Amino acid sequence: MEIRTRQRDSAVVLDVSGRLTAGAGADQLRGTIAQLAGEGKKRVLLNLRDLAFMDSTGLGSLAASSELLRRHGGHLGVVNARGPVRHVFQITRLNKVFPDFEDEDAALASFAA
Repeated sequence: MEIRTRQRDSAVVLDVSGRLTAGAGADQLRGTIAQLAGEGKKRVLLNLRDLAFMDSTGLGSLAASSELLRRHGGHLGVVNARGPVRHVFQITRLNKVFPDFEDEDAALASFAA
């Protein structure tokens, strides 16, 4: 898995690619978000456009990361979940917890709401 970090407005966007699964991928995502929270970054948007697959451990890392940011007064958003990744959100009903926005502008606007 690869994570590219960029700043967009008041949020940090993480472009995630590859496979978010047990082991290094899930640990890498949790570590990246924990580091951002420690730096005072409260709004994190996960761009999942290039994420090919996510297993239950990957979902767990999203939930744990979201809770970590929430404890720091922040928010975790998701944009561009596609194919099998979108399907995982739908069958687990986590699309209710992590609404998937079609574009970054809409996702970033949700942070202000």
